[in-house]
Amino acid sequence: MVSARHVQRLEELLEVFFEYSYLVTQHQLVDNIPVNATALLQDVVAGYYVAFEQQQIAVEMPDNTIIVHSDATLLLRIFQNVLRNALKYADDALHLTIDQHTDRAMFTFCNTTTLEAHPQPERLLERFQTGDTTRKESVGLGLAIVALLTEKLGGTLTITHE
Repeated sequence: MVSARHVQRLEELLEVFFEYSYLVTQHQLVDNIPVNATALLQDVVAGYYVAFEQQQIAVEMPDNTIIVHSDATLLLRIFQNVLRNALKYADDALHLTIDQHTDRAMFTFCNTTTLEAHPQPERLLERFQTGDTTRKESVGLGLAIVALLTEKLGGTLTITHE
């Protein structure tokens, strides 16, 4: 059913555009409560377990427990978007770490890819930028949403390639 796939894809696109638009225009209050970031990340990864298995992507999880003062809902959305991005672009491995630095936590998501490195990786945080221009499934808003959410939480986001 070609038309059913197109309708589903259109619904997904509308949802992503709505989420981005909402985040840009809303000034919601951000919670600042203790959150077990490790457990939250593990739960999100578990939700994508089948997809990672199907794509033969090995996920290496952190084993340290990090508690952050943050908004659990926004942190959850960050993790979901980054993991969906990894499902689109990672080849065979995803390495996740969480480290505590005084009053901040640092989350690192590192994946392998055969895609040619983006000439300016920081541009991937901009709207409508994708790591693979040949793919039609991506509108390039996933990492832009992550950047907005990270900013709302008072954090910073960087993208590098080696």
